[in-house]
Amino acid sequence: MNAGAGRAPARPVAITLDLWYTLAYLDPAGRTRYESERRASWQGPLADGGLSPAAAAAAVLDLERAGAARERRGRSFPIPAQVRWIAGRTGVAVAPETVARGIARAVQRATVRLGPGVLPALAALGDAGIRLGLVSNILYEPPHAIRALLGRLGIAPRLHATILSCEIASAKPSARPFRLALRLLCARPRDALHVGDLGSDLLGARRAGMGAVRMVGLARYRPRPRFPVPAPPGPIPRVRSLPELVRRLGVA
Repeated sequence: MNAGAGRAPARPVAITLDLWYTLAYLDPAGRTRYESERRASWQGPLADGGLSPAAAAAAVLDLERAGAARERRGRSFPIPAQVRWIAGRTGVAVAPETVARGIARAVQRATVRLGPGVLPALAALGDAGIRLGLVSNILYEPPHAIRALLGRLGIAPRLHATILSCEIASAKPSARPFRLALRLLCARPRDALHVGDLGSDLLGARRAGMGAVRMVGLARYRPRPRFPVPAPPGPIPRVRSLPELVRRLGVA
């Protein structure tokens, strides 16, 4: 597979993958329920601190916009930083652990589904000797909730590296998350490939010197990004599913 400027080989040494709308997804109804519960994890403590319900709801939406803007610039925004931001905006200090517990419960209850054939495809790639990593922007959730989700979905045992933006100072489209993953995977950029659904995936991978493939099969479930990142110039291969990638790489 010619993956563009990153010059990934037909059989890469390592592959990194995005999580949301590449490996897993929420359907629209499930996403609405989850987002309502996640926002309630902020709104309740803010209301307890003296804000009206309307003011608390507006503050949470402002927080989400601020986080998305930072993420577009390649900066992470973990929950402790969000707490400081919202305290400065509203004058209400909430406990990070309280918010994190509420969101973790929402993640646990969410109806997250895997894309078609994800687990067999991960197994085939791993059995072929390809080292696998996850590179994912996590804007709203605490890292332990996402790591628990990866275990529940059966993804975690197949990964040799897991890079979550909420655990580091950077987010895609920065090259740094990819470079951290490559270090853990013991792979050179030219020998590695990233699979993701957004421009931030493709641009970050290219900045790190990797090849890139766009996953399009779950796009119908994906919410519109608040601040979309343009894909890098030049041709970028597309696949509709992870099994299609396996076939195109010639992995049995």
